[in-house]
Amino acid sequence: MNQLEVTTYETAHRVATITMNRPERLNALSPQLWAEIDQGLAAADADPEVRSVVLTGNGRAFSAGIDMSGPALPPGQPRPRRGLNEWYEAEMEGERRHRRFRDMTKPVIAAVNGFSLAWGFELAVMCDFIIASDQARFGAPEIRHGSTVGTMLPWIVPVQHARYLMYTGDIIDAQEAHRIGLALRVVPHDRLPEEAHRFAARLAMIPPLALKFNKRSIDGSMDMAGLRNSLEYAHLAAAICHTLQYEAETPDGRNLEQIRSEHGLHAFIDARDGPFRT
Repeated sequence: MNQLEVTTYETAHRVATITMNRPERLNALSPQLWAEIDQGLAAADADPEVRSVVLTGNGRAFSAGIDMSGPALPPGQPRPRRGLNEWYEAEMEGERRHRRFRDMTKPVIAAVNGFSLAWGFELAVMCDFIIASDQARFGAPEIRHGSTVGTMLPWIVPVQHARYLMYTGDIIDAQEAHRIGLALRVVPHDRLPEEAHRFAARLAMIPPLALKFNKRSIDGSMDMAGLRNSLEYAHLAAAICHTLQYEAETPDGRNLEQIRSEHGLHAFIDARDGPFRT
């Protein structure tokens, strides 16, 4: 096992396991965590002894999304605003992350152990398969503060379900995720590691070249149908949304960015999501 800063990487029985290890932050995706996921995927793809990969999280979340904590600021001081070009450059990095998963020659299984939200939701969607704990929860709540994520979701589930998740920000449970075709399987929470690795081991028995070229065939077919262009457009749209999110308001007219600067991240999330809890 390799213990990195915020992940662990281990191999056994031709399966590589990458575990996000920021449980105190619900495995929020910091730059360091993204870098170590990339590093683990590259290592697994380059290792001839590895035939499949499991990506999972430590604690009660798979990943709650991008780390929104940021540097500490004095109360009432607004965060520096990014311009459109800065957001666009950040979104192009998101496009590169999508390609990392699509260009893998080996299948990646998301073992979703808990909350899978926003970019953490998209991280699971980027994998070839989702095996979900019965405690898993999926959603993209960022639309509620005027933001969005460039997503593969419309390519994974029927379009009305993609619209529902992306338009409302609602969170669905594992059983609903399975019903709409998002999760391949739902398993008891305490058996998730065992079941994910059992499935990964079945994939690892397939002749590797056959698996590689079947994966490339499916991913290539999606690209030919327009996936790559769709993601490029989605990331452009996300960059535009990000530049507008500073003006987002609650249903009763309070500016969400002002709430965040004056009262902190928890107050911001309560103000954003509170009206949807009824």
